[in-house]
Amino acid sequence: MNWTLKIFVVALLLAAQINAAVSEPKFIGTLDISERYADLGYWGESDLFLTAPPRPYSILKERPAINQDERLIEVISLVPGDFLLHETSYEYQQLVVYGKTGNWVRVKLKDDFVWLLMENVDRFSSYLSLIEGRLAYVTQNEFLAASSAGGETSPLKITPEMQNAIRPYPGWVPSVEILETRTLSDEVGEDDWIKIRILDQEPCENHRRPRKTIFEGWMPAYLSNGDISVWYHPRGC
Repeated sequence: MNWTLKIFVVALLLAAQINAAVSEPKFIGTLDISERYADLGYWGESDLFLTAPPRPYSILKERPAINQDERLIEVISLVPGDFLLHETSYEYQQLVVYGKTGNWVRVKLKDDFVWLLMENVDRFSSYLSLIEGRLAYVTQNEFLAASSAGGETSPLKITPEMQNAIRPYPGWVPSVEILETRTLSDEVGEDDWIKIRILDQEPCENHRRPRKTIFEGWMPAYLSNGDISVWYHPRGC
């Protein structure tokens, strides 16, 4: 294979990776759909909710239009387990949402992303609202940090030793306190920021001495690849 062809092949592979990254939507929140099963006594408990009987759902492949052609809407019977779900509190599952417009939410149905028409979206919780007041952690131990929301960022790395982690597990990540969240754009997920505090002791350990702050500042709510930068333990310690 000559060098010109090699360069062309490498360029194609890079383009494919970039397109794949761009096409993967961002997580923006969760939707509680348990009231659709209230007549059966299902209220999101993991085992019961995932075995609920099929219910009809209205599905669209493409983003819904203002005057949506109803002929393009497909109605199919689905169970909660057909969707990607998150445990948002102890044994309580909610629908993972990647987009929202009106009563339509973008969700992951098996291996595909689709738009789902709901009766209402009153039980939608945004990503930033979900992490507030929770036992939170950053999803990587090295991340970008700033002194202000939207400010210039620089890399910050937190090691287990800095938090005096007694039993650091493989893939250990730092625990954080959520102090504030801020959105700097009208578009959900475009410019969201989280103010965090990192202490020198993990929150679930016995604190035999006063805890000290090793970092307090802001970080983007999303990593460069679009993944969330902060999440929480839904079952606490």
